[in-house]
Amino acid sequence: MKMTREARINLLVLSFFILLSIIMLWPLPLHMADAFVSHVDPLLNTWIFDWDTYQLFRDPFQLFDANIFFPLKNTLAFSEHMIVLSLIAFPVSLVSGNPILGYNFIQLLAYILCGFAVYLLVYHLTKSRIAGIIAGIIFAFSPYRFRQVGHIQNLTVFWTPLSLLYLHKAIKKPSWKYVLLFALFFVLQALSCGYLGVFLAIAVGIFVLYYLLFMPRANIAPFFKKLVIAAILSSLIIIPFLVPYLQVKKEHKFERTVGSNIQFSANILGYATISRFNKNVFYEDKSVQNRILINKSKPGRLRPIGRGLFPGILTILLATMAFLIPPYASRFPSGIRSIEKTVNYLLLTVVGLTGIIIGTKGFVFSVAGINISLTHLRNPLYLIIFLFIVKLALIRFTLCNFDEEKNCASIHLNFYLFLGVFACILTLGPKIFYITHDFGTGPYMLLYKNIVLFKGIRVPERFGILVMLALSVLAGYGVIKVLALLKTRGKAILSCFIIAFLVYEFIPVPLPYEKLSREPAEVYKWLASSKEKFAILEFPLIELQTNKYYMYWSIVHRKNLANGSSGFNPPIFNQLRTIAHEMGPFPHQEFIHYVKTQVPVKYLILHLQNFSDTDKEEILKNVSKFPEDLKLVEVFEQDDYVYEVIY
Repeated sequence: MKMTREARINLLVLSFFILLSIIMLWPLPLHMADAFVSHVDPLLNTWIFDWDTYQLFRDPFQLFDANIFFPLKNTLAFSEHMIVLSLIAFPVSLVSGNPILGYNFIQLLAYILCGFAVYLLVYHLTKSRIAGIIAGIIFAFSPYRFRQVGHIQNLTVFWTPLSLLYLHKAIKKPSWKYVLLFALFFVLQALSCGYLGVFLAIAVGIFVLYYLLFMPRANIAPFFKKLVIAAILSSLIIIPFLVPYLQVKKEHKFERTVGSNIQFSANILGYATISRFNKNVFYEDKSVQNRILINKSKPGRLRPIGRGLFPGILTILLATMAFLIPPYASRFPSGIRSIEKTVNYLLLTVVGLTGIIIGTKGFVFSVAGINISLTHLRNPLYLIIFLFIVKLALIRFTLCNFDEEKNCASIHLNFYLFLGVFACILTLGPKIFYITHDFGTGPYMLLYKNIVLFKGIRVPERFGILVMLALSVLAGYGVIKVLALLKTRGKAILSCFIIAFLVYEFIPVPLPYEKLSREPAEVYKWLASSKEKFAILEFPLIELQTNKYYMYWSIVHRKNLANGSSGFNPPIFNQLRTIAHEMGPFPHQEFIHYVKTQVPVKYLILHLQNFSDTDKEEILKNVSKFPEDLKLVEVFEQDDYVYEVIY
């Protein structure tokens, strides 16, 4: 079948993002089979990918009863299940026999498809391919995205712009095709990452409420009828994967607290800093960093989460230029437009005042003997929200027909402005901080107390992905405005310059990676040789990262582990770690009693290769004191000792 011109161009753009992703992730493409970009979560996520497909084809109804944190149930629900990503990675892992390659395939795909998906969205909105390409580069490769490089579930946000793309199409033409495609991409996002599913649901809610003001009346009823049916169908697919999380919440009384939210919220200064996780040739220059991204505070003064949210210099400039698009048509050229201008000036004034409060940490002054205190951000933030609502109402009354091109552009532009500002406020969490200065409670707290979805969010800072999506779209509109000032040749030169500058500004060189041996230790081969079903406990277990290695290597032997490390670590395991490492020389009577009564494993495996000779001798000596409880079964060359627990 012959490809259409549109399909050929899109294929070329996709090829461009494939090539650019390889360049931006270099040298990872050379080590796809034996290395991870980050050493933190890739081990956990590779284990999840493998467990999903292993159990899905073996016993799908027990999918969430993973082989960690034995003897607990639903342990896969302690973290993201990522079932869609697991299925995408499965053919690569199956053919290669290498789960690391499958994981890195998803890593590379996340950057490719995020760029391409935003290109499709912005091209649909602006009818400009170059605007779409530049917006795709900004969204896919911004410093914030590289800060998340170890959290693959947060990188795979490519379903979100595709969902919004088909929502945009559905409001113009509410056909079953567009509504069902929206629902499909919504489901794929929710089953790829629950966090991003929640974020998308919030964005969709804002989208529907906003565009309801501008939809042709004839489209409203068909649109909502189809949307409700699509929502019901989507729920039927998503809910079975949600139930285990609700069971975990009930059984373990698990809920994200306000304190946890505060700890993992963005700091205001985070929007002016590049994360230490994102070494960058542009921002690594100290003179540039100190002049543009002022961050002279001592290490530790900033909270560790919520840093590195700076979207890039050119991104900000292009997004700002978006608002220089010529004014839209208006029924009321003098009256309401004058009011809108006044609101815009008030909005800028309040935003400026908020910036002054942040910069000075608040101030008090006196007017005619009346003391005025400006030491908290709460009132300015609520005033900004109020002015945005007023601005929204004015946009509704000053815009003419939704089908007119200029009006359409202004409607879309203001939606992504609202979405970006709303998401930015949410990243700041329940309490707003500038370094260590507390500006009081933020709007997030109101949502946390009244909307159930917010009680499942641990890291409000991750709303930053919606901020970047909004900025990417706004930057696309900014590109159009800038290019409109030039002739054809100038447009081509400036477009190439913008792309080159963005790559130079964003590229992390070199992207650090960590190699991992593909050859399992002899003790894991020994475990794999046994067809018997039993549980093991591996020592040491105090470091959560060490437990992720145990989880990863369980791919080889498939035995149940009392060990684990996940988004939620249950009390039974935390107590085990405390008893093993903090209640006397290991092992001791309390430890053995706890193992026998709480985590009845068959084997205790001691990995002593990283201990000093003195510590190793002491541990083995202590083990010998319990001949009726621990029986030596095997010793391997790598200093791995296997003891059977006698009951």
